[in-house]
Amino acid sequence: MALGPILLAEDDQQQTELALAALKANNLANPVVTVKDGEEALAFLRREGKYQLRGQEDPAAVLLAITMPRLDGIETLRAIREDPALRALPVIMLASSAEELALAKTRNLSANAYLVKPVGFGNFSAAARTAGVFWALLAALPRAETRPEQPQPGAPAPLRVLYLEDSPDDAEIIRALLTTAVQDIRLDHAGTREEYGAFLGSRVYDIILTDFNIPGFDGFASLKQAADLAPGVPVICISGAIGEETAVALLKAGAVDYLLKDRRARLPSSIERAVAEAKAKTERRLATEALRRSETRFRMLSESLPGFVYTRLAGPVCALTFANKAAETITGYAPEELLADNGVYERAVLPAFRGAVEAAMRAALAGGLPYQLRYRLRRKDAREIWVEEFGTGICDENGRVNGLAGIILDIDEETQAQEQKQRLMDQLQEKKQEMENFLYITTHDLRSPLINIQGFSHNLLKDFTELRETLKAAALPESVRGPVDAITAKRIPSALNFIGESARKMDHFIGALLKVSRLGRVEMRPQALDVNAILRGALDVLRYQLEETGAAVKTGDLPPCRADADALNHILSNLLANAVKYRDKNRRLEITVRGEKSGPATALYAISDNGIGISKLDLPDIWRIFSGSRNAGAEKGEGIGLAMSRMMTKKNGGRIWAESKEGEGSVFYIELPA
Repeated sequence: MALGPILLAEDDQQQTELALAALKANNLANPVVTVKDGEEALAFLRREGKYQLRGQEDPAAVLLAITMPRLDGIETLRAIREDPALRALPVIMLASSAEELALAKTRNLSANAYLVKPVGFGNFSAAARTAGVFWALLAALPRAETRPEQPQPGAPAPLRVLYLEDSPDDAEIIRALLTTAVQDIRLDHAGTREEYGAFLGSRVYDIILTDFNIPGFDGFASLKQAADLAPGVPVICISGAIGEETAVALLKAGAVDYLLKDRRARLPSSIERAVAEAKAKTERRLATEALRRSETRFRMLSESLPGFVYTRLAGPVCALTFANKAAETITGYAPEELLADNGVYERAVLPAFRGAVEAAMRAALAGGLPYQLRYRLRRKDAREIWVEEFGTGICDENGRVNGLAGIILDIDEETQAQEQKQRLMDQLQEKKQEMENFLYITTHDLRSPLINIQGFSHNLLKDFTELRETLKAAALPESVRGPVDAITAKRIPSALNFIGESARKMDHFIGALLKVSRLGRVEMRPQALDVNAILRGALDVLRYQLEETGAAVKTGDLPPCRADADALNHILSNLLANAVKYRDKNRRLEITVRGEKSGPATALYAISDNGIGISKLDLPDIWRIFSGSRNAGAEKGEGIGLAMSRMMTKKNGGRIWAESKEGEGSVFYIELPA
């Protein structure tokens, strides 16, 4: 029959190789499986992950290094002992030093034996004997079944008893007594010291009964071995005769009770009491260890955080019960100062904010609700800072809120930066408004003198025409007629035409500027839009120009967007009108409008044409006001259409850009919120 393997969990490769070499040199029959940490060891034992298909043999022994990454030997041993399917496995702990070994032994780990590394075959053999598994490691015999029978769901677990007694008759009397008194019992009888050690090393018990007088192995020795191999399991000593001093010594040595053999009837009640007390003690120990581990993890986590981590006790003053080191960085007060005088932090909160802070804490204590606050704090050095606090109620095991826990962050620099940014934004908006007002007022006021110039120029032209006709009919000397004809025929008409054309240009520029200034005042009203419907409206307005030029327009299904309807109509109309205006007259104009979702919250539209295109020199400037095209064949316009389209797109939270190749056409892209 195959021997069970030895499982060696050790992250130090050199120590692993030394152990393997020592075992191999002494012809150990058992195979050795090596793993790097506790998590991998548990996976092997539980047949998980890559070990699902390993053999059915249970390990003959488990060797655990105390120090390992991820899950150390102590936590791995605890997991083994808490798992009903694994708790009976013999476990030998490997310490890197005598000091670490002494520390491990004080932790009541329920290990079967201990070794100081490096592992040699001699000390391994001694540890194996102590663990009660030496015979299984070296002999070609199967290891005895060590797993306790699993109770049926809902059924009480059997009482597991080990009885050390060299008299078979006395052992049978005890077995009969307990079988009658206890409904479900599993009793192992050890007649010798060796059998006693083997049982202790391979099985888990609820109670141990020992005869005081075993040849070469008295009650004190059996107590010590039980303490070494099965720590925490209660031991009751049974004897035919025992003195009072000896009985007291046994109790001091760790026995929970002692009985005389002629008073065996007391044994069931004594066992019941001892098991109950041991169970309660174990539960308290586990709860204490769990609390200690939880507190340790909490402290380690809290000290790694950049904020002031705290806990408070429910009560009239919500007293601080914990403050991490970062508390001093934020408040200027050391944790000891904050804990010694619970009014320190409350007084540090500026008066204007104290009511809100207290109200949030009371609400959390009343309903366990989380809270978030921003307020100003006066540090110990009198400097005032902004802080942000996140807190919540914490509950006891009965679900009652009995305190608060939270973290306080220094957000002073961030808040000041936000305030400065807001001030700059307000100033920028103010300047922008001033510029728009200035532009509107200036252009509006320029209109009055311009109208006068245009009006008086018209009157002057009319009067000059009458004067010229009058002079033609007059009889003037030739010396006068020549200069008069030169003035009336060329110089004055040329000057009047120049004045009129300049006035018209000025009127055009002022009109464009007024449009831009009005756009800055228009408030955008974004809403969900059917872009297909808006495009159809824009095409209907341009129908005459499109038919007149013989243009072909192709449109796809356009996704909806969120924008101001009038603004989007203006943008599409302007781009379509530009396609007609800047068409190549040597070929039929083709316009394509398409769209698609460009992201989870954006839609992208493209309007392409096969017009004259835009040169690389002009392309960067097309968005500037009054830019216009420098192409000789292009119609001239106001030069503000694209500038206004870009302004409208930005005011709706989008962007617009163009790609073009001179002589081939252009594509204008519009991206808007969806």
